[in-house]
Amino acid sequence: MTQIMNLLLLAPDIREEILFLPQFLDEIRPLLERRLVKEDWAGTIAIRGDKHSAGLTIRNGRVTVHGRPPARAAITLSGSDETITRIVTGIETPFKAYWNLDLEITPALNSRVRELLDRIFPRSQMFGWAFG
Repeated sequence: MTQIMNLLLLAPDIREEILFLPQFLDEIRPLLERRLVKEDWAGTIAIRGDKHSAGLTIRNGRVTVHGRPPARAAITLSGSDETITRIVTGIETPFKAYWNLDLEITPALNSRVRELLDRIFPRSQMFGWAFG
């Protein structure tokens, strides 16, 4: 949560990139777990930016954050560091970034993957006014 609060205090052009993605994801891990309370999906998610990357393992509604993305992930999100930052901070949904060709999602995006990613990384209400 510390990085979220610090990002919100910075000018918009500066907050476009998270300083250390694994630490940020670990700080918001309790929030991610609350979002997954009714989710029965289990697997790994690789998050790959230009310089920053991390991995998530989800099992029984619990999230484990890894400093490196798994080599064989069930879902992989690949984009610029700016795009990854916008997704994990709730400025933009993974689907919107995908639709804008800023994010690659593998395997091919389907309704189940979209629903899961939207649950894990929803668009934050606090950004609705600025980026609507």
